[in-house]
Amino acid sequence: MSLQLKKYLHKFGYLDYKNSKNRTHENDDHFDELLESAIKTYQHNFNVYSTGVLDRKTLSKMAMPCGDHGDGFPFDGPGRVLAHAFAPTDGRLHYDADEQCAAPGSNSFDLETVAL
Repeated sequence: MSLQLKKYLHKFGYLDYKNSKNRTHENDDHFDELLESAIKTYQHNFNVYSTGVLDRKTLSKMAMPCGDHGDGFPFDGPGRVLAHAFAPTDGRLHYDADEQCAAPGSNSFDLETVAL
């Protein structure tokens, strides 16, 4: 189970053994400090109590489908990637619908600033 969890967290940028001093458990089921830290960060970003323990609430968030909108580059849910765009010849700009966007000065992201 831990190896699948490591792959999931790595895919979405929460876990990176390559930049860690300890790569011993990169490809095994060992639950180490780096994995616990990645789970805590994931929980924090998805408003789940940050324990570092893979609990039912965390698993349910992970089971939810990500912001896949048909271009091959799905979003990662709230708190990380806000938007992405394609080169000027294509020009498409996509916002992550899971983000809180509002007018400048609020506690949400400003759409114009994200577009820039």
